[in-house]
Amino acid sequence: MFANIDRILFPNECLVLEIKPGTRYIYPIFKNGSSSLLAEKRFRVLTLDEINKLEVIEVFVRNPHERFLSGVQTYLDKSPAWADHRTLMYMIARYLYINRHFCPQIFWLLNLSRFTRARFHIKPIHELPQVVPADLNKTNLRPEIREYFQDQSHVKFFNEMDEVLTINLIQQICGLDEIMQTLRSHYGDLYQDAFVTTKTIVDVLP
Repeated sequence: MFANIDRILFPNECLVLEIKPGTRYIYPIFKNGSSSLLAEKRFRVLTLDEINKLEVIEVFVRNPHERFLSGVQTYLDKSPAWADHRTLMYMIARYLYINRHFCPQIFWLLNLSRFTRARFHIKPIHELPQVVPADLNKTNLRPEIREYFQDQSHVKFFNEMDEVLTINLIQQICGLDEIMQTLRSHYGDLYQDAFVTTKTIVDVLP
């Protein structure tokens, strides 16, 4: 049974865009050019049944820590006017992933894998302008956000799990099982802490 936070991070929906009819599909991830992709009217949103039948889906990935910081800023900007930003950053530092704007990109792939057995073509974010004019949140990061998280070692530790996508498997086509095996091989402590004790979150982990 999903807890409330699990429903936020692993929603019962996924958006996959058809970029080129019948041949090319992209899974938009928050803070990775998703706004630019979703604003493009030429791209069709697939149904879950159509997603289930796909063989390969492209995914654009970004430096994990920079995306985390940018996502935190977006989360703070969207918070109620009465919310104290310092308190919210404390909660994020303590509980880490409470919103999809800064949860690991690998979590996004886990959720997509609930709806399809497609393989993922992992691409660097700098290639996104080849698909659509991308505005990767040109808003400058507020210095207090970078400063607050610069000494949060456990935040950086868990953000490193996305390096399996941005370093180890970049430009490769791979399934979720290969992603998780690579994570387990190269980032054993992260795999243990992040997944071994929480395998019941989703039923797609190998």
